[in-house]
Amino acid sequence: STLAALGASKVSIAQVFDEIGLNTYLSLVRVNNATGAAILQQAMAFGAEHFAKHKVAMTPCHGDYAPWNTLELDDGNLFIIDWEYANQRAPALTDLFHCIFMPARYARHLPPREIVNKLLGLATNPTLSSTITASGVSKAEVPVYVLLYLLGQLASRRQGAEEDSFFLQSIQYATVRAGSDVPRKKVLVSAYACEPGVGSEPGVGWRM
Repeated sequence: STLAALGASKVSIAQVFDEIGLNTYLSLVRVNNATGAAILQQAMAFGAEHFAKHKVAMTPCHGDYAPWNTLELDDGNLFIIDWEYANQRAPALTDLFHCIFMPARYARHLPPREIVNKLLGLATNPTLSSTITASGVSKAEVPVYVLLYLLGQLASRRQGAEEDSFFLQSIQYATVRAGSDVPRKKVLVSAYACEPGVGSEPGVGWRM
């Protein structure tokens, strides 16, 4: 919250993708992981659609804000170390998500879905939801900011195939969760021929 107060800004989603190196990472993934590339493209398309009419909130961040990088002082203040990942401009709530994600992933070894659910649950957390409100991000937007956080982590901290796979699973689930509140279109499909076990028009109608 203190870092965010130093200076918030707004940028386009295209700038965010460029700054976190996502386009470069996607080009590498396309070479040997078609499934991973498809997951990334779907997540990026969702982010681009969500931020088509407004921009992404950006704030300064520590970049590696985890419990083991903080020490509570006697006067109640925090002494924070390891600033090598600090950034003057990162998607809002990056530090908040990181503080929850890191121990869940590397200390408790929780699976992707459980971690993503923990991040999404921050919007209604009685203690931490005030941080989200102060950032200017609405509770309804938290899922898409979770998605941006995960995309940024994948692009900047690759540690091998196993770690990439974990983040890709997290991103895939976060994309589904982020889009779950989007109204689904109703489509009426009619077929003039419909019959199982045959080909041509009746077979196409049955399969549809």
